[in-house]
Amino acid sequence: RLRVFSVRAPFQRLPSAYGWFDVRFEPDPIINADHAESSRISLIAFLERVVTEYNLEPRQVYLVGFSQGAIIGASVALTRPDLVAGLVMLSGRILPEIAPLLALPRLLSELFVFVAHGCLDDKLPIRHAHATSALLSSLGVKLTYREYDMGHEIGEEEISEVNAWLSNQLDQFLATTVI
Repeated sequence: RLRVFSVRAPFQRLPSAYGWFDVRFEPDPIINADHAESSRISLIAFLERVVTEYNLEPRQVYLVGFSQGAIIGASVALTRPDLVAGLVMLSGRILPEIAPLLALPRLLSELFVFVAHGCLDDKLPIRHAHATSALLSSLGVKLTYREYDMGHEIGEEEISEVNAWLSNQLDQFLATTVI
């Protein structure tokens, strides 16, 4: 039922840790905007290749990311919704730097987004999730929003709800696909 592509971020931060951009916490995150934009462009190029090589339709493509993965996924989905059907953001936020690049509201209104965040997140406090939810709602995406009693992590209840949401998305796609 699925093809899964796990994309490694381009910037090596530690011997076995990678990131989509450098970030400092002072206490709010301050990102390296050049790194983030380079990563956004690289992920767009990757998606364009994958859709062509595997003969996929963009409405079959969902980006799923945690923390920086959620952030860069949002940067791609909100600027190029023509490449994806949806997005799962786990403990992320939307970078203000992408505001001038946002797609037209009529294109964003077709985008499905699942946002999940821990209420006890000390890396990206819950206010970032609230701001993300408000922005996504104002953009007209098809939003599902959840909060969990956890920190900056991925929890079992969260995974269960993401799986159910993705399964529902797949079922809807298959129900509308002519074979």
